[in-house]
Amino acid sequence: MSFFFPGQFVKSFHSKLGEEIIIRYPLWEDLDELIRYINKISAEDTYITFSGETITRDEEIGYLTSCFRNMEHGNSVILFAACGAQIIGTCSVDRVFTHRKRALHVGSFGITVEREFRGKGVGFMMGKTVIEEAKNRMRGIEQVVLDVYSENEKAIKMYEKLGFKKAGSIPNGLKYKDRYLDDVKMYLQF
Repeated sequence: MSFFFPGQFVKSFHSKLGEEIIIRYPLWEDLDELIRYINKISAEDTYITFSGETITRDEEIGYLTSCFRNMEHGNSVILFAACGAQIIGTCSVDRVFTHRKRALHVGSFGITVEREFRGKGVGFMMGKTVIEEAKNRMRGIEQVVLDVYSENEKAIKMYEKLGFKKAGSIPNGLKYKDRYLDDVKMYLQF
């Protein structure tokens, strides 16, 4: 039984500067705005998976299709933060399948926030909300894990505020702008 209803409203709040932010599930109609958003975030080449590449419409259609399928099967929770019609953040928990049945109780956490909205409470509220949704909607999830670049101190502090704990790090586990940084592993148990 699917819990996923495209576009479903989850929460609204005001950023630290007073902007009204809506947290909701994605819609197919978000496609063009999502392409704008991910390409803007990628061009920043900051501490995320995307590092300057341009995402095509076909790639984004594939991504959105995969998101919808995974949410319909209860294997993901993916939320968007919007300010008006503009997507300003995405946050997700995706069930870990790399160890087949042995890790189905684990979800992998991911988050991005548009530069203009960082430091305004958007990331924290999205993280808190996606974790609540994952607990309630992803059967069997008991733990959420994430990777973070060692020098991304603001993100590490936010994750700790959300309840994540450091498990350790992999020396030189991530490459960032021709430098190697430690890959800090963090976890949150329910």
